[in-house]
Amino acid sequence: MSDTAEKIARRCWSAEGIWGDSSCPELARYTHCFNCPVYSEAGNSVLKKISENSEPTFVDVPQASADVSIEDKISLLVFECAGRRFAVRSSHVSALADVKMIHRIPHRGASPVEGISNIGGELIVTADIARILGIDSAKRYDSGRIVVCGEGEEKFAFCADNIFGIFSVDESAMRLPADQLGGFAESSFAFDGGDAVLLDFELLIHALKRRHV
Repeated sequence: MSDTAEKIARRCWSAEGIWGDSSCPELARYTHCFNCPVYSEAGNSVLKKISENSEPTFVDVPQASADVSIEDKISLLVFECAGRRFAVRSSHVSALADVKMIHRIPHRGASPVEGISNIGGELIVTADIARILGIDSAKRYDSGRIVVCGEGEEKFAFCADNIFGIFSVDESAMRLPADQLGGFAESSFAFDGGDAVLLDFELLIHALKRRHV
């Protein structure tokens, strides 16, 4: 195993790096792990692993309440992005985290992949979901929340301006969305005086892997 591979395997950025005890001698040269070629190589390896696997894997999370019936209720995480309200099935969500610095990957051009986020010492691909959906968003995320989806090498994340929470929605209340959002809109429903769009998240992840990673 090469020195770089060994450092990646033990997540040196979380051990002796900026998120560890800061004992790494390379910090004097690079100042921050974001600038270190080992960290960049780790980020590129995450992208490579995702692109090699075409089928997403999800992890279940608890339902909003114990009395929700799967026959007529859908448990959804509702969030805001680019001034619009969206939802994903809560079974697709594995974690929420505060927005921190996103490490940009060079030479990505106009890709919706914004970069790599360090969440709990783990490097996770972070995408601009507004760009994937084809909606305008000039906001840069210096606040808000990161939504982490999937598990293992299939994890990926996106930034949300606001998280409203997990809600149980009657399946009968779902209707066709007014805006198909490039084919990623599964349905829509009334929420807090307006509408929220339920996204087909498996299709989103598939498109992200095939087109942009």
